[in-house]
Amino acid sequence: MPITLLADQIVIDGWETLPLPETSADADALGLRVAERKAHPGPDFYPTTADLDVSPVVLGRNTGAACSDWTPTEEGFDTEEVEAQHKHAWRLIYKVCNNRHLLPRAEEIEVADADVIFVAYGSPSRVVKSAVREARRQGLKAGALRLRTLWPFPDEIFHRQRPVKWLSVELNYDGQLVREIQRAGGGGAHFLGRCGELPGVAELVEAARSLSAGRPLTVSDPFAKEAW
Repeated sequence: MPITLLADQIVIDGWETLPLPETSADADALGLRVAERKAHPGPDFYPTTADLDVSPVVLGRNTGAACSDWTPTEEGFDTEEVEAQHKHAWRLIYKVCNNRHLLPRAEEIEVADADVIFVAYGSPSRVVKSAVREARRQGLKAGALRLRTLWPFPDEIFHRQRPVKWLSVELNYDGQLVREIQRAGGGGAHFLGRCGELPGVAELVEAARSLSAGRPLTVSDPFAKEAW
């Protein structure tokens, strides 16, 4: 099952301590659970269902599995047949979508009574958390969603019983996450983006104040897009 980890410039350029467990005691201290990888002996190359906990054929261990960038058949042979590609791809897609409830979706911060909810992924999430605390201190009903999984997109958390104003805080200039928020929320969403630097807490608090009062955001860059 391919997994893509999306990072941003701040994460790539930053320095932090990352503890790596060397013993089982270290893993326990970090709250990690380690499972020994199981080998599927074959003869089928991969499970034909989208069930979980079915081990695939792994390289080595006398399984006869081969590593290739081609689409494999169920027997492990390379193929160019589009039907085999569709079957292989949809098996993985359904495997994820049918078990999305097991994925970490989002961290919710003060969203229960929020009128304005920041949405962020990656490095902007840190500033957003501080902005929520400061906005609350100033009497603004602000909240935040720190998305942890981008696909399948957590549509369910954008279905609110009462209307809220969404503000997507992103580390780019043209808005990427905001498009999914607009689709999932069934309405408009606002966008605040920076390129190469994070927005400041004061800037985010002022944005929340403007949206709470029904005013458009102040956009200093004439090429920036504010509302979607």
